[in-house]
Amino acid sequence: MQTAYSLLAERALTLLDTKASLASGPSASKAGRDLFSALDAVLHPGKFLETLTPLLSREESSVRKAALNLLTDRLQNNENALRDLTISVKKQQRESNESIKIAGLKLIDELASLAIRDGTPNARQAALVALEAAGMRFGRDEDATHYANALVNAAKQVAEKCCFARDAEEANALKAINSSTSNVLGSAAMCLAQIARATGPKFIGALALAAPAMTRNAKLATQICSKSAAARNGETPENVLVVLTATISAIDAFCEDHLAKFMSPYLLDILTVATHPVLCAKTGDGNEGAEQSESTANKTKKKSRDSVKTNLTSLIAAKYAAAALRSERLATAFECRILMPPLEECWVTFIRESESARTANEALRSRLAFLEVSNKIADRKDATPAHRSVLFSIALEAMDVRRQFAEEDDASTLEVEQVETLAVHAVANLAVKCTEKEFTPFYAKCVEWAKARAAEKDTARWRLSALFRLTSALADQLRAVFVPFYRHVLDLTAACLDDEALDMIDSSKRKKKKKGDEEKSNTNKNDVMDEWRMKAFALAALRRCFAYDSVNFLTQERFNQFAPLVAKHLAKDPPKESREYEMNTLEKLLDNGEDEMEEISGNESIGVKLNLGAECVGCCAALFAAAPDEALWKTLHRNILNVSRNYEHSRAKLLVIATLEKIVENTQEEYLVLLPEAIPFLSELLEDDDLEVEIATQDLLDKLTKLSGEDLASLLEHGYGELKDRNTGVVQPESYV
Repeated sequence: MQTAYSLLAERALTLLDTKASLASGPSASKAGRDLFSALDAVLHPGKFLETLTPLLSREESSVRKAALNLLTDRLQNNENALRDLTISVKKQQRESNESIKIAGLKLIDELASLAIRDGTPNARQAALVALEAAGMRFGRDEDATHYANALVNAAKQVAEKCCFARDAEEANALKAINSSTSNVLGSAAMCLAQIARATGPKFIGALALAAPAMTRNAKLATQICSKSAAARNGETPENVLVVLTATISAIDAFCEDHLAKFMSPYLLDILTVATHPVLCAKTGDGNEGAEQSESTANKTKKKSRDSVKTNLTSLIAAKYAAAALRSERLATAFECRILMPPLEECWVTFIRESESARTANEALRSRLAFLEVSNKIADRKDATPAHRSVLFSIALEAMDVRRQFAEEDDASTLEVEQVETLAVHAVANLAVKCTEKEFTPFYAKCVEWAKARAAEKDTARWRLSALFRLTSALADQLRAVFVPFYRHVLDLTAACLDDEALDMIDSSKRKKKKKGDEEKSNTNKNDVMDEWRMKAFALAALRRCFAYDSVNFLTQERFNQFAPLVAKHLAKDPPKESREYEMNTLEKLLDNGEDEMEEISGNESIGVKLNLGAECVGCCAALFAAAPDEALWKTLHRNILNVSRNYEHSRAKLLVIATLEKIVENTQEEYLVLLPEAIPFLSELLEDDDLEVEIATQDLLDKLTKLSGEDLASLLEHGYGELKDRNTGVVQPESYV
């Protein structure tokens, strides 16, 4: 019966021939499709393969196409039939398991021949898709080893003929990527990826042809994207992106499990592709694509919105594939001893030396991608001190990104910030993995790096900012253990917060040749912002020092040194270019609203937000709580209160109120000894013209009233003489001294 079904199915497919359809009319073609659809449900897997495989070699293109579509659909989607393929001996007693094996082998050979045969690109692509499906399903078979040799031989043919594996055929590959046959290259890459996963270690026989072909085609595709004028406008040719996504997926498959051990000769090329700026650039969603398409239409009047959306979707797919390759394969699949030499060479040759040939933003994107890989490698258990030393040198160089891109006008501020943040994170991760003996010279080297260009004002600010960020990150991870290491940076921190010292440095640099007015104005703006940024990170680092100090690091001398320096920064006016310039409420100044502050302050670092006011409030409160002697409280308390009286702007007054509130929260009843000194200042703040200041002061007074149990409102109205103690009655001012 199965033989009769097979002959009938073959006849049904023959009816799909164009000539037969023309002779018998359109009804013959429809009858053939209907008949085969009915037979498809009753044909056993072995007979199904035996019937369709010979039809792949027929001259009639319509018959071959129909057979390919049916095979692919059965292999990909018909789960019941596929289950029969793997357990046919148990469930189909009338059919020999050997016949399925023979039919499967013939099918693989026929599909490979059809894929490499000279024909239309669509026919070859259909054959490759069917071969990919065959590799997926036969690879799941209980007798998968039976098909392995046939699949590997098919992969060799596909790599050589479809992917131009030979070195001499690079020109042909480049031509194919740029032509309509690019879909064949993409399907061939996906086919090789699936066969590699199906056959596992046995794919090594084809790897010598497939791996160099995939890495070379991926490099060519990235080069085409970067050189294309359309790529600058977010309109990378879609055919190139198809090849790029598919080849990256194939490389990802080659780097899995046992095959990864044989991919070391190609690691440098793979790293070059994975960190290419084309694959690291940001793209938006469909809405952003629509907006870009509108702007492009105004310029070219030729590109449609749907075209740009599709193109962006392809670019997103390529980026996701590259991100998976970086994080899930390159950083984990290879031993550190194998990965480190090409990683270091990639940084030197591709990242650092090739930056002159790119735009600033492209170079920054490559650095970001590279640091993602190096950070994951640093976390690995097999990373030795020698490996971490190399990674430390790379990360330390990346931390200097602001100096390296200072002259690049097109450099994105956000991407510079991201590179510095990732580099700081890398150095911090490496530092915490050091032994106790290694950590001191490690951190000392970072400090020396920050001081190495002290004579260059701008560079010194950038490097000190990075050092303070690193210090904050290390303090957050090590807490009290790290506090003694602050001795290396205390003098630098004090110098950064001392305006007189900074003014002296600035004045010594002013005796230079004059600049144009516009250039001078831009330079001054940048200087102010850089100094503001440096001070914010210095205060953030100090706050952690005081907050985590449980080893009596803060002496009386250090307290007296920093109390006036920290307190006076409550009165600092933010630059107009700063995000803090628009903050006019206490909630915004203290960074309480996460969603709102995400919008206000996009400069978030590792545990640090670029908000000098909030950091100063926290630093003052932490310094107060960490004071080695309560007798020192009065000095800092008076410095804080004087800010509210010496400066008229509301920002300073609000920050003073916030600082006092934080101190009260930390010290509770112990603060009451300082209350008489604060009363006159609070009285003045309560009568301030700014409603926000008045409300904040009243809230603080309510908390103090509840804490002290006294009628502070009466005190503010009538003075000390009317302040009544709950036990003894009237309390004289002298009792507060």
